[in-house]
Amino acid sequence: MNIRGNICVLERFGGRVYLYTHKRGLETFGMLCDALLRCPTRWQDEQYLTRIIFCEMLRGEDLDGTADFGISTFIGENDLPFFVVDSINCRVLMEDGRCLATCPCAGFVWTFEDFLKLEEDPRIGLLQMKAKKGDG
Repeated sequence: MNIRGNICVLERFGGRVYLYTHKRGLETFGMLCDALLRCPTRWQDEQYLTRIIFCEMLRGEDLDGTADFGISTFIGENDLPFFVVDSINCRVLMEDGRCLATCPCAGFVWTFEDFLKLEEDPRIGLLQMKAKKGDG
């Protein structure tokens, strides 16, 4: 089953870069953790950090392929709440591209250090809660 997902990186002057996966959306938590662990010296350099995150997303993939991953300035298809990386303030936020302010994930913010201390993907509890309510 393909689970589409994104990781968004905020740019210094207000832009956003979305890193898209067509089938590995449930893995974006681990991908982001691995990228942050790999490069604490680049946490506040959004250009390098964005590339490092995308390389983690591509790890183990066929780099000559023409599908499954993308980079954009707008959010594409998305099946899950997604992580927003704020490299200037060294924090991770969680958003849902479909419902932003009304999403139960709105307002979730972690420092990079606190995000790396999480024992499981924080979206799992939200998805279980939505399933119980019959919302998804």
